[in-house]
Amino acid sequence: MASEYDSVSDSVEDDLLDDGSVDEGDGDDEAAPSVPRNPVTLTGAQKRALRALGHHLVAVVQIGKHGITDTLVAATREVLERHELIKISINGECPVDRKEAPGALAAQTGAHVAQIIGRTALLYRRRLEAPEIALPGKIDELPRPKPVAAKGSDVPRSGRKSGGSGQGMPTPASRKALAARNKAIAARSASASRPKKRK
Repeated sequence: MASEYDSVSDSVEDDLLDDGSVDEGDGDDEAAPSVPRNPVTLTGAQKRALRALGHHLVAVVQIGKHGITDTLVAATREVLERHELIKISINGECPVDRKEAPGALAAQTGAHVAQIIGRTALLYRRRLEAPEIALPGKIDELPRPKPVAAKGSDVPRSGRKSGGSGQGMPTPASRKALAARNKAIAARSASASRPKKRK
């Protein structure tokens, strides 16, 4: 039975050379720059929630004897985009310290380290579009890029469609309907709160 993680391992295998070593490029690449994290910070309550969600997960990324390579970073980014929360394991032969490896991988993928236990860690990166995991409390997200309207288009400057469908400014008819609804609710609550007369 093929799992959804097979495509990641296949992409990693594509970078293997004939002798079994990993193709690490031409060697004159600079160190990979850190990617901005999303959300920017995580609170303690949010980390607790992520630890609870990640308890049952199986490690899908393993940092092996080659350490953190470009291929590993690319595969981790791909899995994070699909799942948001992943469990990673650090092999005993990893050249990077087991406590530093998750942080280094998280910095290169724009993720947060939610937990480190032994040689296992949880990484979390929130999707900008349609996030799956609802975190408790306020989420400190990166600013989203604003949509750019083409010249001569009929899209208002606010980037929203005009109309009464809950977007943009309400139309006069929807304002009247809203005022009538509010007035009816106020009348019902006032009549319900009056004491009834006894005969």
